Amino acid sequence: MINLHVNNSIISDVELVIFDSIGTLFDMHAYCHGMAVLRAEALCSCFDLPESMYNELISVMEFDIERYRHKSFAPVNICSRQETLDSVIRYLNATLNIDTACACKESFRHADDASIEYLDDLLKPLAGAELLIKSLAASETTIALAEPDSYSRAKLYLEKAELSEYFSAVAGPDSVNKTKPFAEQAALLSRQCGVVSEKTVCIGDEINDILMAENAGFKAAIGVASGSTSSRLLYEYTPFVVESLTQIGVRYALSSVR
Repeated sequence: MINLHVNNSIISDVELVIFDSIGTLFDMHAYCHGMAVLRAEALCSCFDLPESMYNELISVMEFDIERYRHKSFAPVNICSRQETLDSVIRYLNATLNIDTACACKESFRHADDASIEYLDDLLKPLAGAELLIKSLAASETTIALAEPDSYSRAKLYLEKAELSEYFSAVAGPDSVNKTKPFAEQAALLSRQCGVVSEKTVCIGDEINDILMAENAGFKAAIGVASGSTSSRLLYEYTPFVVESLTQIGVRYALSSVR
């Protein structure tokens, strides 16, 4: 077991750490911008849309091109893939006055396929991510991923970042009936890893990550202000908040030292 040192606080006797991915391990704005561009291109091609609608589609997908940032959805979270798709469908249905749902879903799938060639641009590891993961692994702490995208995409991200070997389990929204902030993803990962919730900590950049940990009865949740949520808002939900993963320390717990 380990103790996690977070600023001046200690979270003791931790056996399992569950991470979020985009916004926690990887830069959210680079990823969201890249995916919005690929989806807008696929949609424009599919519906033969005028160039003027390109930026409108990116805005509908909640990316601010001028500021190069995903628009904040405080206090809960950024839009999930399904919410983004639903927003695009509503926009195009109203604009084109036709049912666009099937074609929009197919365009999103095309964008997913195209994104594989651009993962170097989409996945920018955040400061301290690799070091923290390797420190946890070196201390024999179990590591898992609660992914807001699909299970297959999560596996792809970890493989691309050369981090797969450190993760014992991965769960996407397609792995459960109810995703974050509900406890199902967290409970599934705890069962797969064989670690009780009282010895589990979640690390994420969204309020939904913290609420998932709370609903699952985890020992604690650490909010990271590197993604969609400010540290001020994170502090409203957890006393453990850092600006980056570099501020989380890993130490062996005295109870595990022989």
